[in-house]
Amino acid sequence: MSEYNVRLLNEPEYNQWDQLVVESEQGTIFHLSKWIAITAKFSHSDYAIIGVFYGSQLIGGCSFYMKKIFYRYKIGYTNNSLTPYGGFVFSPSKSKKVREFELKEYEIISLILKKIKTFNLVKATLINSPALLDIRPFLQQGWRPRIAYTYIVPLNTDIFSMISYSARRCIRKSQKIGITVKKEYDPDIFWKLTKLTYKKQNKKVPFQKEYLFALMEMLVRNNLGEMWIAKMPSGNAASAVFIVNDAHMAHGWVGANDPECKRTGVVSHLLFEVFMDFQNRGFRRMNIMAGNIPHLAKFYSIFNPQLVPYYGVEKVNGIGMLINLFR
Repeated sequence: MSEYNVRLLNEPEYNQWDQLVVESEQGTIFHLSKWIAITAKFSHSDYAIIGVFYGSQLIGGCSFYMKKIFYRYKIGYTNNSLTPYGGFVFSPSKSKKVREFELKEYEIISLILKKIKTFNLVKATLINSPALLDIRPFLQQGWRPRIAYTYIVPLNTDIFSMISYSARRCIRKSQKIGITVKKEYDPDIFWKLTKLTYKKQNKKVPFQKEYLFALMEMLVRNNLGEMWIAKMPSGNAASAVFIVNDAHMAHGWVGANDPECKRTGVVSHLLFEVFMDFQNRGFRRMNIMAGNIPHLAKFYSIFNPQLVPYYGVEKVNGIGMLINLFR
């Protein structure tokens, strides 16, 4: 009989969950209970944080959102427009033996999947963080794989010499124009630039202003994120980026630009200053989260990042397949 116990966590246990997220290699800022609660509120969803215990110790878990569609069917998911990852986390393994930690993770995954089955979801899509490499247990239980990509920039090097000649040229051009870059928290400027960015693409902003601002406020209040703004000599904002950080690395969470300033080199300049600042603060890596959109991937590749895959899994029942056909 398994020595593990699996169940839904209740709110008084969220501190324990957050501590697991901080310690886990798979844990990210997007797994934290505060992030999950805000995202659920603004997406009008429920959420589940499933924990696996060994005695009183929380050793693994999974977080995701749930929503009703067509008034009666439930789907489960982890990602939305501002939340790229969720899914599974495990406590650090004390053993260096592959067999031992694989068996532990496999049993934790199996228990959580059995628990998810009791929710009667017609479709479940779980996008895990890049640190979860082994999805064999999911495949063995009939889940389908989904692969995506991100870019990770190493910061423990000479950044200026590492990036491409094109990036260096853009940085020098922006500096020569007199564009300045500094850390500054101004959500209204960020929203203005966000609207300009999507207007240029003839698209509607895919997230609510209130949702974005609520996450930003939570991040700043808890010292988990910061905004950087690049301004023209006139004082007008040309580009902005919001960086979040967890126990493992920094993440280029969201960014926005004034399309009229596109040819100034401002974005390269802004990111370079951010890279340098985080390097000076001891960060070794930054996830710039732009590997899946062709035009963004083309731009960010000038920083010579490492292309890293991350894995999702999906389970759809018969009703879910029919719903997919009509959505």
